Amino acid sequence: MTPELSRLTPEGDQDLLAAYVAAAIVPRVRTDRRKYPIYIGRVAPLGMDVLALQVEEALRELADGGVADGEIATRLGNPTRILRAVHTFNDGMIAAGAEKARRRALVLRLLRIAGELKAGDVLCRDGNNLVLSGEEAKAVATSVEPESASGPIARSFQALAATLWSAAEALYFACHGVAREQHGVYLQDDGRAVIVRDYRELAPAELWPDLPPLRFPALRLLAWHAPAARIEWDLFNNLYVNGPPLTETLSAVAVVAGKGASLLVDELDGLAKELLTLVETVTRRIDSWDEDEVARQYLRILWWQVRPLLLLAGRDWQPPDAVLGRVESVGVAPHSDRQPVASQLEAKMDLL
Repeated sequence: MTPELSRLTPEGDQDLLAAYVAAAIVPRVRTDRRKYPIYIGRVAPLGMDVLALQVEEALRELADGGVADGEIATRLGNPTRILRAVHTFNDGMIAAGAEKARRRALVLRLLRIAGELKAGDVLCRDGNNLVLSGEEAKAVATSVEPESASGPIARSFQALAATLWSAAEALYFACHGVAREQHGVYLQDDGRAVIVRDYRELAPAELWPDLPPLRFPALRLLAWHAPAARIEWDLFNNLYVNGPPLTETLSAVAVVAGKGASLLVDELDGLAKELLTLVETVTRRIDSWDEDEVARQYLRILWWQVRPLLLLAGRDWQPPDAVLGRVESVGVAPHSDRQPVASQLEAKMDLL
C-alpha cells in the first residue's frame, strides 16, 4: 500500500474518523432488523472479507495508476452509494484479519472519495446533504418550470416519490443508496427550501434479467417547500422532519428525466404505474426464492454496489463462486431482533 493510504496524520484524519464513527452509529442504532427480504447483517459476513480486500486492492491499483479520486467518485455516481457501504467494508477487513492502520486507511479513502461528490460536509454534520453548490442548486431550480402543488398534482408527485423509493429497495434491498440520493436543503432567494431526489440505475438488467422496460431509468424529483420546513439528513441519507409534515409545506414540484427536460404532470401517474409493475415483478421473483437464493442475490447486490470501482480497475464485478458457495457451506446467520447499543457498535468498529 502506498504511504498516503497507510498512514494517518495525527490530527485531521483522526478527527474525521471519530466524526465518522459517531455519525455512522446513529442510523445503525435506529435501524429495524426486520428488513425485507432479509436483514443485511445476516448475509454480509458471508462475503465482506473478500469484497473489502477487493475494494482495497482496486483502490491501490487505481492510485498507483494515477487515477484521481474525483474520477472514481464520478464513476460511483452518488455519495450515499459509498457512505452506506463503508462500515460493512470495515467489518469485512476485521473478518479478513487486517490491522487497524489498513482499516483506517480504507475508511478514510472512501470518505474522501464520497466527499468528491459533495459541496457540503461529507458526514452531514450540519443536517444538510449538500451535493450541489449554491450556484448549481440555483441553476437546477431555475432550469424548470415547477407546477404548483395543488391537491391532484401533489398526490401524483408523492405517489411517484413513494414508488421510486419502493423500486430502489426492491432492486437493491438495504443497498438502495445505489439508486437513491436525497439532497438539500437548498435555500432559494425567496426563502423556500428545495429538496432534490435523484434516482438512477432503475433497470439493472445484469442484476435482474428480464425486467419490465422503463422509459426513464433515471429521474430527478424537485420539491419546493415553504420556509417553515425543518428537515435534516443523517450519514446514511435518512431524512428526518423536525417541523410540520412535508405534505403541509410542499408548494411546488417538478420531475426531470435524468438531466433532461421537465416532464408534464399528467405523465406522473403513468410513470408510477411502470414502476409498480417493476416492483411487482421483482418482489414476485424474490418471494419465489428460498432464503439461500435471497442471500446469493444479496451478495450480488453488495458487489454491484462497488461495480463501477471494480470495472474501473479492470476487475470482475461479480462475487466469486467461492463466496456464493458459502451460502450453503456456512449458512445464513439466524434472525435476531436484538438491537445494538452505541457503545457496542463503537467497540465493534474499532477505528479509534
